[in-house]
Amino acid sequence: MKTSNKLILATLLVTTLTVIPFYLSHTFKKEVSETDNQNTFDSKNNDYNFENYVNQLENEVWQGLKELNISKESCLAKIKEIKATQSQDDALKNNPMISGVLSPNIITFAQSVISGCGINPDIVKIVSTNDPSPAFVDEYKILYINETELKSYSADAAQWVIAHECQHLIHDDINLRLAVHALLPQEFKNAWGQGNPDAPLNKLLLFSEIRADIGAALAQEKFALGYCEFAK
Repeated sequence: MKTSNKLILATLLVTTLTVIPFYLSHTFKKEVSETDNQNTFDSKNNDYNFENYVNQLENEVWQGLKELNISKESCLAKIKEIKATQSQDDALKNNPMISGVLSPNIITFAQSVISGCGINPDIVKIVSTNDPSPAFVDEYKILYINETELKSYSADAAQWVIAHECQHLIHDDINLRLAVHALLPQEFKNAWGQGNPDAPLNKLLLFSEIRADIGAALAQEKFALGYCEFAK
């Protein structure tokens, strides 16, 4: 088994870190323990195929959203509609989430990770924030960094944090959530993060975090090491 895949598998099985910690023991351990029976283990190469695993989770998400009369096609159309009205320049004006100025070193550090994830750093605006999260992104391709919080992690873990956020940009996760919310029946508008972890909206949230975790760790082996260090 590849070293990076060993790191990812070990961390998936034990991690308790995500934006929705309520679901981890229920879902991560259950889902990963079932991978042998879901064609995600390549017995020929004695390795896990995490891309197949992610694809299986995504299929489950869309099956669940069908219960709410939301299709992948309708989401993609809504995302296109949403993005047509977005402006990064406008989002930067009088933005209450922006506070202070980042050091040149942290900007260079973040740009190197962004590039390492296959994203052109020129399209991502990197700004400082006082939000307690070490880093997060929004739908405008703005990367917010709390430099103090990010520096509290090792260099490897900090790289993984940025790489994780890059995966949200790659998969347009924030706009996907906005699209799903816009298409939801009114009675489900406030249901995010509540109730059964297997409910369609909760599975979407968890899936986007798992995909970002795994995608970041697969991007480069040093990011996989950072994934393990972050989860300690």
